[in-house]
Amino acid sequence: MAHGYFDYGRDLTKDTVYSIHDEAEQAARLWSPNTFDRLGDTLFMDGFEGSLNKWRITLSGAGAQAYISNEKARNGGFSCHLIGGSDLNRQAEITHEQAYPVLSNLGFEMSFLQAGTIEYIYCNIYAHTWTQQFHWFWAYLDNGVFTLSVRNGFLPVVIHTFPGQIYCNAAGTLFHTVKMGVNPNTGAYRYLIFDDLRFNLAAYTAWITAAAGNPYLYMDITMRSRSGNNDEVFIDDVIITHNEP
Repeated sequence: MAHGYFDYGRDLTKDTVYSIHDEAEQAARLWSPNTFDRLGDTLFMDGFEGSLNKWRITLSGAGAQAYISNEKARNGGFSCHLIGGSDLNRQAEITHEQAYPVLSNLGFEMSFLQAGTIEYIYCNIYAHTWTQQFHWFWAYLDNGVFTLSVRNGFLPVVIHTFPGQIYCNAAGTLFHTVKMGVNPNTGAYRYLIFDDLRFNLAAYTAWITAAAGNPYLYMDITMRSRSGNNDEVFIDDVIITHNEP
């Protein structure tokens, strides 16, 4: 038997404390940010506790910013603060590029906090093979629309209409979590989770184009302000997984 366990059964309870055999739960208790559904094997994980040197930053418009902030956090002490510009494209965007081993079912997870009304927040996901590019996409539209959409091929499709604006409060600490599962071998979507809502997206397919080049993954997170405003969101706990069941 493993050291430290009873030699007549490792799952027996002790008199004073309980043992944990779930490794995902053990990791969560040791401050891993991977606490949402914990599926898949981790390829990349960023809780923004250090810097933005894993990300490429693209800003557009007066007042647009992207920086590490200790104002809000879902886990740990920091998050990424995105402030959209007040004119031009009015966007703040961070992009991560990631090599992958063997293609398998992928998961892309992130959490965001709205400090107030915005125009939208969206996530573009690309998988490049040697010959093709797969493009998946989800977007939450705010600013009076309140819808969740994905892209089926080239065309956007609304998959859910919220009864009102999701909770956003400049003084609040509520992060909403979104996770998208995809199959990069076929280009198919698998599912999208928004907090407690789960959508089966098996009928939808990525936008697939011919593209020669080295294989890699590409994920960008973009928020857009309303015209004339510097709207803001906080991003935390970005996780890319493979071998999703």
